Amino acid sequence: MPNGYRSYFEQQGWTAEYFPDKAATIGPNTMAYMQGMFKASQFTEQTYNACRGILRLYKDYGLERLELACMMALKGNSYNYRIIQNILTNNRDKLLHVQPELFWIPEHQNLRDPDAYTLAYHPTIIDSSKSKE
Repeated sequence: MPNGYRSYFEQQGWTAEYFPDKAATIGPNTMAYMQGMFKASQFTEQTYNACRGILRLYKDYGLERLELACMMALKGNSYNYRIIQNILTNNRDKLLHVQPELFWIPEHQNLRDPDAYTLAYHPTIIDSSKSKE
């Protein structure tokens, strides 16, 4: 890397440790994603702008959504800015909140408690088995 670029990065205080430390203030998934970006990159200096972009996304989407997007992206083992941006712009991170509500069962008369499936709950079944012996 040319010395002019290197001195610019040093002047900004950017290092491979700086960005994960900044991401740790957002959350552990964001920090892990940034660390993965640096591990996957052949040249760490080329990762700085992508990291800056990811950190900047919280202004538009908020800290919680950025943290969820990084959690989703970590499952894919591919590290770049576009993945996080696409998750946020397509609202893929919001699907994590919706899914538990899909399996909600309303209360009604036909629901049985766990005791309804034991033999002690059905005495006629127990009596009929004794009469055969």
